[in-house]
Amino acid sequence: MYVSGIDPPDIRRAIITKAERTEHANDNQPPLHEHPAAQKRLKSRSSFLDTTEVLETKGRCNASMKKWKTTTSDACVCGESQTIEHIMRCSRAPQCNGNDLGEPNAAALACANH
Repeated sequence: MYVSGIDPPDIRRAIITKAERTEHANDNQPPLHEHPAAQKRLKSRSSFLDTTEVLETKGRCNASMKKWKTTTSDACVCGESQTIEHIMRCSRAPQCNGNDLGEPNAAALACANH
């Protein structure tokens, strides 16, 4: 301790770091484990997961939902991994092509909901 009664910055940082490390080591419920997904933050904004828009390279499919940890399985109803490419060629999915996806119509919506 110095004359002013304030420890130097390196000592203050070490004390704070030790206190935080002890607090996190003794915490039984870390905030990132099994943390529920956040709700919509703004009512005026819709979630990107709620859209039915399907693009040729990305969109709402089980593979993406598993990556975003909103589902546990990426399987399609036919048993394969459901990606956008798989939806386009799946025998059980309604048939649609890139033109349908460019301007959404009934075939594109049925394909997106598969």
